[in-house]
Amino acid sequence: MSETIAGLLLDRLGDDHPGLLSRDRSRTRDEVVHESAARAELARALRVDGPFHIGVLLENVPEFILWLGGAALAGASIVGINNTRSGAHLEEEVRNTELQLVITDTAGLALLDGLDIGLSRDRFLLVDDPAYGDRVAKHACEPTRGPHDRCDHAAAAALHLRHHRRLQGGPLQPGTTPGARPDERREVRRAAR
Repeated sequence: MSETIAGLLLDRLGDDHPGLLSRDRSRTRDEVVHESAARAELARALRVDGPFHIGVLLENVPEFILWLGGAALAGASIVGINNTRSGAHLEEEVRNTELQLVITDTAGLALLDGLDIGLSRDRFLLVDDPAYGDRVAKHACEPTRGPHDRCDHAAAAALHLRHHRRLQGGPLQPGTTPGARPDERREVRRAAR
């Protein structure tokens, strides 16, 4: 059994069972892995020195899921940007996460417009930009197992806990992950040891 999110995704290569359903279309598990891998390659191509943190400011749309998978395959950490915050408070929260990229849409860009979050506009990917699909397609690849699909569980769990505390402003006990299933919470506890 795979021990990383990337490994769990790669285990689904060739699986034609439903993997992601939306109003617009249904993707097989294999398609989810391939689409996530393209986003991983795009993220790697845009990576700069420093922590590999990718901010995501999206509603519950397929792109959010595909970027979660892409980050896992690229060895990056996702930072969920809280769309209920605004102004200086949002600016401070996002700036402190040391993002390399922001994945959002036009509505999310409007929320961040005028804020100094430490990134220039060319570090934003807008999923509703007409050129976005072509940009992702240029990075399509055959997902493979390799050094890039491994991550340090303990470091990832510690980073998650630290960022959650900072972004949510409340305490989070080790081994608890909001919204996680019990088996996922056990994995975080094991990784945090």
